Amino acid sequence: MPAACLAVAVLCASRNAAAQEPATYDVKAAFLTNFAKFAEWPPATLPDNAPMTFCVKGDEDVASAIERLVKSRPAPGRQFKVLRLKVDILSHRQESALQACHLLYASGIETKLWPVLLAAIEGKPVFSVSDSPGFAERGGLASLYVELKRMHFAINVDTMRRSGLHLSAGLLSLAKIVKDDPTAPRFPGSDPLP
Repeated sequence: MPAACLAVAVLCASRNAAAQEPATYDVKAAFLTNFAKFAEWPPATLPDNAPMTFCVKGDEDVASAIERLVKSRPAPGRQFKVLRLKVDILSHRQESALQACHLLYASGIETKLWPVLLAAIEGKPVFSVSDSPGFAERGGLASLYVELKRMHFAINVDTMRRSGLHLSAGLLSLAKIVKDDPTAPRFPGSDPLP
């Protein structure tokens, strides 16, 4: 899909965020499903015609909105499933559940649990997204944020390279590009990045 189509899709989603504050979860779902359309996973991770798994932790409204969206606009040749992660998945260190995700949206996670989440998917082809400020700079792949009443997103290109995911040039051109914060520890007990 050309970059112009992506720009239109993202801008429409962004305008909806400004126009309908109560439907922010629908806007987030639109961003997440568009991320999935403009990213490529390694063939061994997501073969052609294999179902893509969206994992959602901490936001039932976004999970339901993704389900509605993928049912109303099915992608040719690809099925989508939504997996709702248990609230205590991070405190019980159930990393294998996180690694089964192709796209992971985590909302409302305490900052102290980010290192557990990020360590579980480090170097894995998981498109991790959160609406928590600073998530991308701490090693997540993307952050959603609102600025001037519009939804925007940041992409961490360091995390993208480590994950093995390929993001389209069109998607990257619409993102705020960030890199790892060299002063922040990424994993439990780790030192800041060199």
